[in-house]
Amino acid sequence: MKDNHISPIEAVESISRISDQPPSGENISFDTATTPFSVDSFVLKLFNLHDDQAERINVYSGTDGLHVYIRLKPVPCRCSACGNMTDKVKGYKTRKITHSVITTTPCFIDYDQRRMRCTECGRTFVEPNPFAFPGEKVSAVTVYNVLQDCSRPHETFKAIAERYHISPSTVLRIFDSHVNIPRRKLPRYLVVDGTDAFHTAVSDYVFVMMDYETMDIIDVLPSRKKADLDAYFQKIPLKEREEVQIVSSDMWNTY
Repeated sequence: MKDNHISPIEAVESISRISDQPPSGENISFDTATTPFSVDSFVLKLFNLHDDQAERINVYSGTDGLHVYIRLKPVPCRCSACGNMTDKVKGYKTRKITHSVITTTPCFIDYDQRRMRCTECGRTFVEPNPFAFPGEKVSAVTVYNVLQDCSRPHETFKAIAERYHISPSTVLRIFDSHVNIPRRKLPRYLVVDGTDAFHTAVSDYVFVMMDYETMDIIDVLPSRKKADLDAYFQKIPLKEREEVQIVSSDMWNTY
C-alpha cells in the first residue's frame, strides 16, 4: 500500500506550486473546503491552526521568500473595552508576520486580520489570532525558537538572526522582552557608553555599563536618554551608588 504521509516541508512545497502570484481581491487559490489535502495536514499545524480555524489559505513564492496568505473563519469576538460579544466587521488589514518555522528559506504569514466594531460601545479592536503576540511582527513560534537558541551558550545574536531571517536587533528585543537577568552589583570603577550596534523599540542607542577592573558587563539598557537613566539609577540603593568611586564616560551631554 502506498504511503500517503508527507513531511511538513513537502506539504508546504506542494501548496506553493498552486500559485506563484500574490492573492488579489477574492482570487484565492483555495479555502478549507477545497484544499487539495486534508485539513488536519501538516500545513495547518505549521501555522498553529486547527482545521476549523482557516477560511482561506494561499501560498506563493515572493521575491523575499515564501508567503502564506491566511484569513481566519469569522467568529464572534469579545470587545476589549466593554466585554460585549460582537461579530460586526469594520474592515480588513493585511499584517505581515515573520514565521521562521522553515529555516531554509524566509517564510511570512500575510494575515488578513479583521478589525471588529463593538455593537454595544462602538469601539473597534482586532480579532485574536494564533500566530503572534499583540504588536509583534514575528510569530510566537519564531519567538520561542529564538529564545531556545539564546539559551545555548555558544550561540550569538547574529547567528540566530541569520537562522530565522530576522535582524540582530530583533533577536535582542525578543531576548530583552522575555528574559530578566539580574544586573551585577555596581563596581568601584564604572565605565559607561552608548552604542548603536543594536537598536531598540525606544532608542537608536543602547547604554552599556562595564566594570573597568574585570571588564565584565554590568548591564545593558535599551536607552541612553536622561529620563531613562535617571529612572534606572534611582532604583539602585543609595549605599550601592555611593560605593562607586570613579565613573568613566565620553563627553555625551547626558552623562
